[in-house]
Amino acid sequence: MHSPVFAKDTYFGYSVAGYKVDSDSWILVGAPLTERERFHGQLTRSREGAVYRCRINTPNSCFMLPFDKKDWSEVRDHYGIYYSENKTDQLLGSTLLVNDDIIMACAPNYKYVTRMLGQDEFRYEPTGTCFTLRDKMRKFEEHSPCRNSLWGHHRQGYCQAGFSAAISKNDSSLFITGPGAWYWQGMEIRHKYPSRSGEGKNDDSYRGYALDIAHFDNDIYEDMVVSSPRANNCKGYIEIFSSNFRLLHKIDGDQIGAYFGSSLIAVDLNNDFATDIVVGSPMFKKDTENYDIGRVDVFIRDKKSNGFVYKRVTLYGLKSRSRFGSAICKLGDINDDGFNAIAAPYDGEDSSGIKRIRDESESEITWLLIKKDHVYSIEMIIKGSDYGLKTFGFSLSGGLDLDGNEYPDLIVGAYKSNSVAYIRTKSVIKTIIITQTNPRVIDFDSEENYCDTNRTQFCVQFEYCVEYFEIAMKLELDIDKFQNKSLIRALFNETKSYNLIRNYTFKSEARTCFSQVVTIKNFQAIYYNSLMRLIVPYSLVRLCCTIS
Repeated sequence: MHSPVFAKDTYFGYSVAGYKVDSDSWILVGAPLTERERFHGQLTRSREGAVYRCRINTPNSCFMLPFDKKDWSEVRDHYGIYYSENKTDQLLGSTLLVNDDIIMACAPNYKYVTRMLGQDEFRYEPTGTCFTLRDKMRKFEEHSPCRNSLWGHHRQGYCQAGFSAAISKNDSSLFITGPGAWYWQGMEIRHKYPSRSGEGKNDDSYRGYALDIAHFDNDIYEDMVVSSPRANNCKGYIEIFSSNFRLLHKIDGDQIGAYFGSSLIAVDLNNDFATDIVVGSPMFKKDTENYDIGRVDVFIRDKKSNGFVYKRVTLYGLKSRSRFGSAICKLGDINDDGFNAIAAPYDGEDSSGIKRIRDESESEITWLLIKKDHVYSIEMIIKGSDYGLKTFGFSLSGGLDLDGNEYPDLIVGAYKSNSVAYIRTKSVIKTIIITQTNPRVIDFDSEENYCDTNRTQFCVQFEYCVEYFEIAMKLELDIDKFQNKSLIRALFNETKSYNLIRNYTFKSEARTCFSQVVTIKNFQAIYYNSLMRLIVPYSLVRLCCTIS
């Protein structure tokens, strides 16, 4: 758990990401309300935001990354000198992402200052800006596509570039959205390849509110899926664009104000090599009494079809104001079954009976697993309230193995508590259990295996062997368990019962064998016309995951 003392009221945990280069692993955390010291004639403190890197094994060991180290820029014109930018409340770190060695952080509320023509007045416009660190955090660059001469809300003055962003895995190109451009029609920009803006009929659509990149057509270049949550008469829609900004497909929302596309990810969930889409609608309501419960729509693409045909699977939040779908992230293959999983937060049911708004809620994380067009919920829920955290799950980052055990981990932000939780995925146990009896064939006419001279009880030795890969587990052996208790036919000699429980710690990738003797009694021929079963269920001694 990371909750540094210096991070009070900084929204530490508003955004999170994992970073791994060579043998070093870090948790990156955005804190967009962090104050910075600046010199403007005198030393002042300005709330500009920051990004921290934290060690995964040492709580509260966080260090500020060198984003935006320079002072505010000055410009001289024929009227005099003025600051050409204003970084107060720019929200640096509200957008944070990583791709291999590239770290990208954005300040969508960064203000570009220009003097109005012929007047001693200034325009303060939230053009937004982004920064990258490359080459093991040694190379710093700024990217501000809307900081140009196209001032005004009717052009790119209110762009808020960096509200959402992505980094190409192919060529490290940057994808930056500006949902406030062109009367809030919105726009998306591939670095050095500007897009066209939205059409005039789509004012106030907020195109670019959320963004992800993946392969949707048959070329080698990455395409993008972009949301417009206020388009379509405020029902929202998502659009899939090719790498050259050609519209490939559109999926409409179906409820006014649900904010369809507030969050989204593109990922192959069922291993058919076709990209699926997961879309969050946190303001979705079922009726007037169950509002803002939230919804997550999973669109499974049918690869057999020639076009964009999707099977829609819908998941709902549990109660009002839970806003399920506010954040969604790719977990990767967390249980080694070959399928990707996703995580989504929600405010689950509890016994308090108190309805809380999201900012004050004690949220939970649940795991969602998609296999062959079906949605499964893994039986583990992590409650932020168990750790005293509010807004637990507002930000998520997964899919990266930080501790080196070959399984992806999860990072969860709780900005109202100025905290971040690092959830390690423990190794998955693969077991092979083999049982065999001695003698292999039970012959009741033979006298070799009778336990007593009166020939009333027959003894059989059986051996059970376990092969597994890592960790300790509990074995529970049951012989003839489902037989009527008054007619039990077999008992373990050790416990004089049909049940035997043992805890064992096994060596990895080695077969370990044990033997037990079972006594079979009252073996009249008519009594054994049904199968006698030996059952060896097993379970872990420890939980699969921990918060650290």
